[in-house]
Amino acid sequence: MRRGTSSSPTGHFDNPHSRWVAWLKVALPLAALAILSTLFLVADRRGSGDAIPYSDVQLDRIVNEGRIANPSYAGVAPGGAAVTLSADEAWPEDASRETMLASNVIGAWETSDGARVALSSDAARLTGGGGRALLEGDVSIRDAQGYRLRSEALEIDLETADVVSPGPVSGTSPAGEIAAGSMRVVQKEGEPRLTFSDGVKLIYDPATPDGE
Repeated sequence: MRRGTSSSPTGHFDNPHSRWVAWLKVALPLAALAILSTLFLVADRRGSGDAIPYSDVQLDRIVNEGRIANPSYAGVAPGGAAVTLSADEAWPEDASRETMLASNVIGAWETSDGARVALSSDAARLTGGGGRALLEGDVSIRDAQGYRLRSEALEIDLETADVVSPGPVSGTSPAGEIAAGSMRVVQKEGEPRLTFSDGVKLIYDPATPDGE
């Protein structure tokens, strides 16, 4: 009588293909759980960035003092020159709200042909009725021609885009170091023209491109 053979409980794992299938049945669900957990963690971290980035004290100041975060201004004069200004914060000088004060100001004066003069200052005062902006405190003026200038104040007529430094200005020019009692920026033939007056001093540097 022929003895029958009984199969082992683990006999169906004896060939490599069966073992591989059994391993996948365990590994794939675990991998899926890991991916889902990662997605939830990422979503939670991204969601935490939606909180308002102000403290209660800062919010009270914004509401009570009428402060505006990241304000900006842009205007174009009849001649085509444009003025853009932006700041970290702005607030009314008094209850009339006719004059706004701003901090950490950056901006640009741009001709109709796209030539730019970059501007920056610690503070600014914008008068709505007169259409004027006064940049104050370490004012910087830079342009593509090679002028790198500093002044204590810079007046901008927002109606005509005229830019004037009413006080001393100093720095470097394409020809060397320059200092003057005042300065004006005007548009001439689509390019910015810087005009210096009131005791102009130029220290000529032959190493500059214009001196070669």
